[in-house]
Amino acid sequence: MSQLTGKLNQVEALLGDGKSQQGFAILQTLMPKYPRDLGVLSLSALACQMMGKFEQGEYFCKQALLQKPDDPDLLTNLGILQLNQQKNLKAKREEALGHFRRALAIQPENHNARVGVANLLMEQLKPSEALAECEAGLRYGLHDQLAMTHGKALTETGRPDEAFALLERAIVAFPWNPQLRLANAVAHGASAKSDPARVAAAHRDFGKAFAQPLTQLSVPTKLPTAADANRKLRIGIVSPDLRRHSVAFFSEPWMRHLDRSRFELHVYHSNMNEDDYSERLKKLVTKWQNVCFISEIELATMMQRDKIDIAIELAGLTAGNRLAAMAMRPVPVVATYCGYPDTTGVPGVDYRIVDAVTDPMASATPGLSPSFDERCTETLVRLDPCFLCFNPAPDAPRPVHGERAVGVNFGSFNAARKLNQMTVDLWTKVLMAVPNSRMVIKSIDLNDVSVQAGVRRLFQNAGVADRLQLLPASKSIEEHLTQYQHIDVALDTFPYNGTTTTCEALWMGVPVVTMSGAAHVSRVSSSLLSAAGLPELVGKNEREFVDICVRVASDGTMRDTYRTNLRERVAASALCDQVAFGKRFGNALAWMWSEACAGRIPSRIKM
Repeated sequence: MSQLTGKLNQVEALLGDGKSQQGFAILQTLMPKYPRDLGVLSLSALACQMMGKFEQGEYFCKQALLQKPDDPDLLTNLGILQLNQQKNLKAKREEALGHFRRALAIQPENHNARVGVANLLMEQLKPSEALAECEAGLRYGLHDQLAMTHGKALTETGRPDEAFALLERAIVAFPWNPQLRLANAVAHGASAKSDPARVAAAHRDFGKAFAQPLTQLSVPTKLPTAADANRKLRIGIVSPDLRRHSVAFFSEPWMRHLDRSRFELHVYHSNMNEDDYSERLKKLVTKWQNVCFISEIELATMMQRDKIDIAIELAGLTAGNRLAAMAMRPVPVVATYCGYPDTTGVPGVDYRIVDAVTDPMASATPGLSPSFDERCTETLVRLDPCFLCFNPAPDAPRPVHGERAVGVNFGSFNAARKLNQMTVDLWTKVLMAVPNSRMVIKSIDLNDVSVQAGVRRLFQNAGVADRLQLLPASKSIEEHLTQYQHIDVALDTFPYNGTTTTCEALWMGVPVVTMSGAAHVSRVSSSLLSAAGLPELVGKNEREFVDICVRVASDGTMRDTYRTNLRERVAASALCDQVAFGKRFGNALAWMWSEACAGRIPSRIKM
């Protein structure tokens, strides 16, 4: 064995143990003597990738490709390095897609390259093309990362039942990968066929597998005592969505109106994309740190160093979450809020902020099993009357009456992935009960031709394809909101209710009719409407839902009154009272802290 080979073997062993800095140090000593050696260059690229030095890694990878230009592994690694860079995002992603495709042309069984292509297509809102890539990959066997992407693509295209069938098969094949269990839990939560017990079990299964290896990495945390009860608290906000995103819109009211004599805010933003809304939120906080490119242990250590008292994570099981850092218990108290409509399943998360409509107490739902509390690994904190506060766009156009069409336009501007046969069949009962009515659907997902075809198929199955109208995606928020002038009554989706869309419709003078379901995800609109003072728009079952729709659709005077007065009613309601909401949110945080000071921290008691 040559001296170089021995050194490279040593580096490979170090990288395999996660010791990238030590491995890279050895490679730097080899570089002057072997500047064009393929092994030195490719391992240098890999070490840089592990250290988060993606631009430097790209350089080494390109140098290696000069020696071996058609190496599919090098092409794939180059794509991965480009995906993770902060500069020239769009250009780098286009380059990465090209390198992944080139790798696949040479080596069709290269699952990592196919995962890269599929994920980029999902980013580009081309889920049907992503599905085609995933299905092509199945010809070369089941692969854990590809199965996860495949499952997500199926869920995003409104096929969650197919998603969890695939993912449950992948979990058996790759039991060590908790991300498969995450995707499976999300698919179950989106399915009309999964009952609450099954959804809860899928989330607990994920949380247990996810947290188990992280308990060894727990960051030692000083827990509070009675002496800490009344001091000012540091609140750490952890999210990938503090930008022009619904999570940011619903978070701004409490971030803006928390009592600064009691709380200071620290943000840990895990998204490389920041925009004008990010800049707006930065003015509300003491410290803002972008943590997109640091590891989970580094984030946990950072939060501990910042002496955070309560962490509020805003992602749940959605993309970009930092639940691994939360599972390391770097702060005394962790709460989850807003970004995900179910339990995280993660043992290190103490509280989940909801309300008594979305998650009724057991005393309000006798005989229900499992109860709303029993479904969650977190302790529920009910922030009544509604766990959300609507923050309307300041430049939203005024509600206007569109041209009076013959008949009634029902509408839904929810994401197309929320549509399923159960929802369309219920809407069909409404259409059949209201003569000359039609269903208008608008969603950015409809830019995908395959998604369009899927939506049309649902209405064909229900026998009302001729009553469907699809609208193209809007180019601006103003154009999007203006489209509500063509809608008389908005219909909610099931089991996954609207949230932002429910609020926007009300703000534009359009009544939204919903049906309370058996889970948080299917009760959010009920909470929003109740807080807005509109309980008459909430049905308890299918018959009530249809009856409400018929009553509103048949009364033109009622619809005109809604169009004229609804914005003012909503603005004056609890749904938009940001000051009061900020106070309630602060009181909830103070209660969590008082419990911690008394030694009652849910996740630590359960240990």
